[in-house]
Amino acid sequence: MTASEQICNEIGAKFFSKDFVYENLKFYNESNKRVELCDALFEYASVYVPIQIKERSKNKGNKTEESWLNEIVYGAAFNQIKATVKAIRTDNIEVNDLYHQKVKLCKDNLIFPMIVFDNPNITDYKRIIIDGELIINVFKLEDYESMMQAIIHPYDIIYYLQERANWIQDYNLPNIVIGEGVHSTILASIKTEQDFALFFMQYIYEGQSDKQREALRHLSLINTFRDRLIKKVSNYKVILNILELIEPRNADGFMKWFDYAWRCACDDKFDFTKSVQVLYNSKKTDIVFFSIGRKELASKKYYQLLLDAKQLQHKADAVLIFAFIGDEGNKCHNDWVYMEKEYEEDDDFLRFYDSIGMFNGTMSYEIYDELCRKMIGK
Repeated sequence: MTASEQICNEIGAKFFSKDFVYENLKFYNESNKRVELCDALFEYASVYVPIQIKERSKNKGNKTEESWLNEIVYGAAFNQIKATVKAIRTDNIEVNDLYHQKVKLCKDNLIFPMIVFDNPNITDYKRIIIDGELIINVFKLEDYESMMQAIIHPYDIIYYLQERANWIQDYNLPNIVIGEGVHSTILASIKTEQDFALFFMQYIYEGQSDKQREALRHLSLINTFRDRLIKKVSNYKVILNILELIEPRNADGFMKWFDYAWRCACDDKFDFTKSVQVLYNSKKTDIVFFSIGRKELASKKYYQLLLDAKQLQHKADAVLIFAFIGDEGNKCHNDWVYMEKEYEEDDDFLRFYDSIGMFNGTMSYEIYDELCRKMIGK
């Protein structure tokens, strides 16, 4: 297995779902030639991570290590990544996910490109290339592996690339870093990429193991949704993208409301007071934790009342309901309902929803059911 195959398999299998690991990375350029987009392309939370990989041949020829680095990494790989970013931004590119379904790349997604090179004889290199607004992280293969061994969550890769670019000074990692979080300040001496990777993990989770635990629980929830419901839920990929927008360092808040809604449902409590809001495709999107109790709504159409109310309450452009139906055995099953429409102010309906208890937690299953029958029908 080549280094290229090793990288693609490792990062794809460990962190990204088959929906967002892409193959058939070919497109027609401006000269109408079918060319390779990049060596690997992954997506998480509407962010693309394209990778260009270079390996030093065992038959080195007459090139010195420095000339190989300048020509192949800073030259050829840089130009290829630059062309990759331009192509994603301007062309209508279709690739395949690992389910062999066609996916049209989004021109507006953020892009965090990487160059990875395999040459054990090189120890000193530029860890970042900046060309105008284009920022490319560069890794020696061993340094790339140090990053991969340290992180625990796919979002960490994106955040690592962002923070690494911010910390690098004169193309190299700093000798000393000071990370200030909400609850702690972390001071670290940096000599290697591994040192920076270990600092990063302490910094992003503020040295709190419970934050890491909740981030992994959130990731497990995403994986469960993906594995069990891929063929059952409409707007599957939209919902998956929205769930991925919860940053790992903030996942403890999301999982707190998840646990709350689960307990309420098992205790037969009707509640939809808890929600979080994310920005998805420039749309303010509410995620509402809806504990229905131990019996389902009389009709799936009855979710519409809550969708409308929450959109008005939070001035959202989209609403995702994460519904919980519990039982006495402390188990739940879930409904996922997504609605997207442009927010329009309606003070009359806002006051109406407020007057009937849609916003203050006093709504009961029975009243909600009666309202739905009158407003929506059986």
